[in-house]
Order: sequence, then structure tokens, then C-alpha cells
Amino acid sequence: MLMRPNGLKEDSIRYGTAMKDRLDPADVIAERYYYSHSKDMPAIVIQLGRPLKEDDGLYHCSFRFLGEIRSEVMGMFGLDGLDCLENTLKEIEIQVASVNEILYRGMLRWAGSETINHPE
Repeated sequence: MLMRPNGLKEDSIRYGTAMKDRLDPADVIAERYYYSHSKDMPAIVIQLGRPLKEDDGLYHCSFRFLGEIRSEVMGMFGLDGLDCLENTLKEIEIQVASVNEILYRGMLRWAGSETINHPE
């Protein structure tokens, strides 16, 4: 079951402007929980959707960013499924690093990490 940061409600999630930027729970292929000081409640939850082929031949991959301050569904495109996943993972890295630096002063962690560094 998905743990939501500080009681976040589904109806407070902002969706991207494109209809593609939706994330059906059945399409979630991975998720990660980031913690600040408390190990009980995540500060951020990221859910990654599977790449879906669009009518124009490009692939689209949505991801859900659930945070205490900001919650939204975004997406990235790619030439094939792997390219789409790579682009989406890079964008997630940028989003998490930015929030970590601005809001959490570099204190966010996930189960397998020592620290989260800003991408170069």
C-alpha cells in the first residue's frame, strides 16, 4: 500500500497539462520512498509508470511525485521504451535533487542511500 507524505490526499495531486501526464495505478512499475528525519513517514514518494507507445510512434512515460509541498504527475518522451525510461529517470533525479537541496538541505535519504547528490 502506498504511504503518502503527511496524509496527502489523492485529490490534491496536480496533473500535467497534457492528457498523457496521468498515471494509472496498474501502470506503476516501480516506486521509491525518500525520508528526511523520520523513518516512519516518507517526505517524498516517486512512482514510475511503464513506457507507453503513442500514436505518433514516440513513447511516453509518466511519473508521480508525491511530496509534502508539491504533488503532481509529469511525463517524459523517448524514441523507444528504453530511451523514454532513461529520460524519465534523469528528470526524476533532477526533481528530487532540487527539492532535496531547497527544502530538505540535503537530508533526504532512501533505504539504499547514504546521501542524494545533485546531478552534474
